[in-house]
Amino acid sequence: GVLTAWFTLVRLATFDDWADTMGPVFAAHPCWGMIFVASYFLIVPFTVLPLVTAILTQQSVQCAEEDVAKQQAHRDAHLATVLAELEQILEVADTEGDGDISKQDLRNLWNSERHSHKKARICLREMGSLEELEEIFDFLSFNDP
Repeated sequence: GVLTAWFTLVRLATFDDWADTMGPVFAAHPCWGMIFVASYFLIVPFTVLPLVTAILTQQSVQCAEEDVAKQQAHRDAHLATVLAELEQILEVADTEGDGDISKQDLRNLWNSERHSHKKARICLREMGSLEELEEIFDFLSFNDP
């Protein structure tokens, strides 16, 4: 039946026991059997199998590209959230309202007990210890005039 024919063609394409598979064909039709096997061996392994491999490779590359795009979108969304939180923290820390943040402003927010500063204080403390934040502050403000 059809299933047996497909199985036989797959065995020929993969060179799996092809001599035993084609033995009865060679016995019944030596000339045509040889022509069929020779043409099949020239067409299938060198055209169809690379085509299947190319399709599978293309699908894998496409999936990888989609994964990279999803990861980048996730990173961008996370960065936007972090930047929004940082902006809120810095606005709360800027006690003079002049747009400049000093180490003392950071220390004051860190130690603040005011209820209105609670969220900013918690976010600030999640970023690291006061000493680490001061070190980052020094690093970032090193080249400021």
